[in-house]
Amino acid sequence: MKNFKKILCLVLALSMVLALAACNNSSDGDKDKDNDQKTEGNEVTGNPEPETFEGDIEFTLPNGEGKVTAVADTEDYVISSTDNMFTIIKTTDDTDCTFAEIIYEEGKKAQDLAPDYIDTYVGTFENYEYPGTIEIGADGLSSEMVIASSDSQYVELYLVDLDSGALAIIVSVAADAKETEYPVLYNIVDTLKITK
Repeated sequence: MKNFKKILCLVLALSMVLALAACNNSSDGDKDKDNDQKTEGNEVTGNPEPETFEGDIEFTLPNGEGKVTAVADTEDYVISSTDNMFTIIKTTDDTDCTFAEIIYEEGKKAQDLAPDYIDTYVGTFENYEYPGTIEIGADGLSSEMVIASSDSQYVELYLVDLDSGALAIIVSVAADAKETEYPVLYNIVDTLKITK
């Protein structure tokens, strides 16, 4: 746990320095390009093109560890999936920053994933908060949490250790839609559980 916090602090500090340098050296076109990269799928795992479907989220963990399940409100959202990732996207979002992702990383630990996920999902934000270890989901899964925000976007990152790997859970909303969209996406995270 102490190593995770040290790594997290170092990564956050490095991200802040790189973000400030990027802000000073990039044009408006570069900023739009960076934002598109941050919100288009999962660059960390390099997953193939997802399939879109309607319904609840469910995928089987290896080695008989069980299934990860969550209930999704699909009225205004599209769910896409690959073998180890689910993305829930607001269909009427013009900003491309209202989404949730649930990603399974086999054979990994949360502290090993933290640098890459922080860099990919929250590395360019002005404001960071590290609430530490919190419980999420219907089963009260222990997770490490990072919150990042800017004038235009709010992101929560949760990293959960499992026996066979780790889950990364990302909730992202446009800052001006936080009061309306965040509760819907967080409710999906709140139903997350692992069943045998």
